[in-house]
Amino acid sequence: MVPNEATCNGREDAILAVDTFPEAGRVLRIDDAAHVTYTRTSHDCQAEDNPYYPFLSECDYEIARWAIQQGPSQNAFSNFLSIDQVKHKLDLSYKNARALHQKIDHELPGVTPWRRSVIQISGINEEFELFMRDPVECIKELWANPAYLDHLTYAPEHRFTDEGKVEHIYDELMSGDWSWEAQVRGFKCFFGNVLNVLQALLPDGATLVPVILSSDKTQLCQFRGDTTAYPVYLTIGNISKSIRRKLSFHTQKLIGYLPTISLDGTDILVDSARLTRAQLFHYAMRMVTSSLRAGPLANGIELISGDGAVRLGFPVLAAYVADYPEQALVTCTRYAQTCPKCFVTKDELGNHVTGDPRYQKKSIRTIRHASQQSTRVRADAAVRDHGLNLILDPFWIELLHCNIHDAITPDILHQIYQGLVRHLCGWISTLISDAELDARFKHMPRAHGVRLFSHGISGPTQVSGPEHREICKQLLGCIVDAPGAPAGVIRATRSLLDFLEIAQYQSHTEATLGYLADALDEFHANKDVFINLGARNSEDFNFAKLHSLEHYANSIRRFGTTDNYNTEATERLHIDYAKDAYRATNKKEFLQQMMRWLERHESMAAFDLVLQWRRGEIPKPRTRWRRPLSPGVYLAKNPSARAVPFHVLENQFRATHFKDALGEFIVNQLQSTSQRQRGNRNLNANILRDLEAVDVWYHIKFAVPNLQVDTEFATLCTAHAEPKRLKTGGIGELGARFDTVLINELGCESEDTGIDGKRVARLKVIFRIPDEYVTKMSLPRQIGHLAYVEWFSRPRNKDSNSGMYPISRSYRNGVLDASVIEVDSMFRTCQLAPRFGRRANRAWTSNNVLDRCEHFLINNFIDHHTYQSIW
Repeated sequence: MVPNEATCNGREDAILAVDTFPEAGRVLRIDDAAHVTYTRTSHDCQAEDNPYYPFLSECDYEIARWAIQQGPSQNAFSNFLSIDQVKHKLDLSYKNARALHQKIDHELPGVTPWRRSVIQISGINEEFELFMRDPVECIKELWANPAYLDHLTYAPEHRFTDEGKVEHIYDELMSGDWSWEAQVRGFKCFFGNVLNVLQALLPDGATLVPVILSSDKTQLCQFRGDTTAYPVYLTIGNISKSIRRKLSFHTQKLIGYLPTISLDGTDILVDSARLTRAQLFHYAMRMVTSSLRAGPLANGIELISGDGAVRLGFPVLAAYVADYPEQALVTCTRYAQTCPKCFVTKDELGNHVTGDPRYQKKSIRTIRHASQQSTRVRADAAVRDHGLNLILDPFWIELLHCNIHDAITPDILHQIYQGLVRHLCGWISTLISDAELDARFKHMPRAHGVRLFSHGISGPTQVSGPEHREICKQLLGCIVDAPGAPAGVIRATRSLLDFLEIAQYQSHTEATLGYLADALDEFHANKDVFINLGARNSEDFNFAKLHSLEHYANSIRRFGTTDNYNTEATERLHIDYAKDAYRATNKKEFLQQMMRWLERHESMAAFDLVLQWRRGEIPKPRTRWRRPLSPGVYLAKNPSARAVPFHVLENQFRATHFKDALGEFIVNQLQSTSQRQRGNRNLNANILRDLEAVDVWYHIKFAVPNLQVDTEFATLCTAHAEPKRLKTGGIGELGARFDTVLINELGCESEDTGIDGKRVARLKVIFRIPDEYVTKMSLPRQIGHLAYVEWFSRPRNKDSNSGMYPISRSYRNGVLDASVIEVDSMFRTCQLAPRFGRRANRAWTSNNVLDRCEHFLINNFIDHHTYQSIW
């Protein structure tokens, strides 16, 4: 069974049984006085007459919100308000940007305040600034947000697809094994049945608050490389991941800007410089996380949710989201020498093995033992044997119930896209040659959601994560049949792409985790081909990013699916909380200005919730409205071109047999045999003689469902069937484009997943017969939108190496097999990978390859839905 058969039974299996941790998340009392941020502003009593108080009106508030969240510079805004007519007509409560900022700072809801501290470390004659907020207060603020009330989980859960509680579903962080183990020590679970509880970690009724931290240094200015920020973010695993990953919901709190230090150009050795930076990091993080230590949290904290329910919460560090260099820094492990999660040596990193797990207590004992050695050389040797660096006081030593090594989670962006995929592309380029690989990428046909690499992929020296993601969508199809890429290369590539796709599932069971393990086994079984063929210069695969894949399955079991802790969210947060904030400053002492900018944005967001509460609405963050669509086919109300003659369709749309195919379709709609016989004799003479033109649409959209999570919105993909034409405005020309689509053949009851009953066709014309002609034809039922398509052969057996289905252009009586079908029978868009053979034909282009090539492979890596539905 191949890995992407993981969802062969359709959507995520229904949750038939749920085990909730007994007594966890108990409500202590109901408190009418909810968190101050979301209940009242100063002089809130005046809001009874004016719900927008302290603003004068809705207009006064909306302009202030625009100025803070989306508006121009402070000087430009002040100049705008100085215009007499503007001031007179708008009747605003502020006359310039400074007055607006004072109103926000003193009269709007107060968010968790910032503090500034000065740090000094031994050996460096320099003071460092640290800006931070209390993480516990930030947790209280998140917990109290009324917009999250329906999205909070108060107790660990185990979800099952069967009443016998055999098949465990892993999705949310609170559904993983870690949350149960954090609630008790010695907890053992066998398919949901508690076998043994030795000693409680948390008191009865306590509410576990899984803390998710992330940090990453980022460059603020492209032209000044020394201008950097080092933000630290916090969120909690009780909030559903479906909104935790949406930036508009503000579920991530910035809790600190760590100091940075540059030791370039100094006399300090490289190892000493790295150690100094690590000491500075841990010293600063120890200050930032001081309120999360076991001492202050020994008795828990009272958390008040948006409905006033008070619970006793215990924040525990669950996951630390970071790339590999940051993981080594956080865990005090030696960079590129070992694993931050398990005991393996550098020589074992590529051996497809997992070492004994690391435990925080053991690391602390090792560090303390080393610190008691008589010389620095002996101390370094004592920690080196354990793969550690000598950091005397790591910030996590006293954190409540913390195991920092266990908290390190998978990082798909840096470990796979920016790590293994980058290596893989380099190996394949060596085997195939840059010129051949570029030619294949340039000739791939266009498809929705797939990037056209018009200049190939070898040109850029620095390829970003999103670019590697786009490469992965087409890489496998580009190397099939290529010289220098034997079966082992194809299998290794396919298995790594399988692993990547399965690792990103939004819901997992033991079965899908088995497919994940199978994909990794397959890659390791074939990876040596790159060394044997000389593509990899080294004689081994001993690098940490490959070894990190060994921990993916266990991390999913413990902390839920990888979208709970993806570093892509951190990268996106840098734009809002670092880069945008920096651009709003005057670039002098910018960190303090960035903090003020952030506080004002948060205050406006909080006040927006207050307004909704005052109106009697259930508060929810402002977000871009998105119309929920049911799975199906969608077309524009009006056609792209009206009354297009048949000869235009045959010439410009290249729908050579349009009239004959339409006649055949109409005949097939007639009910009785006599009607069909009469229709066959007289159709062209009587019906199609008068029908000479149809309305045509250039685009059709497919709303495809999320095959794993029913509550997620359907995703739109678009297919094109448009001729060459002038651009809007008459300047320039748009090339013709006729996409390929998957079709549920008439009479076939095809499932959402699996290729059975589906067939690929090229979409040439999307049209509709005028209503008066439908009436004249006396058809037995109403006919909606139709499509003229050219068929490919039915997919039968997969290619044994690539796992893709080979198909060919279909002919009938020596001409292309074409039909008119109803658009409702279409399933979704798809992409075909041409069979390039030994050398890609340089006369082919992305625009003509579907016309000139005869044999193809169905590419099932263009998106998650395609991967899960074509197997």
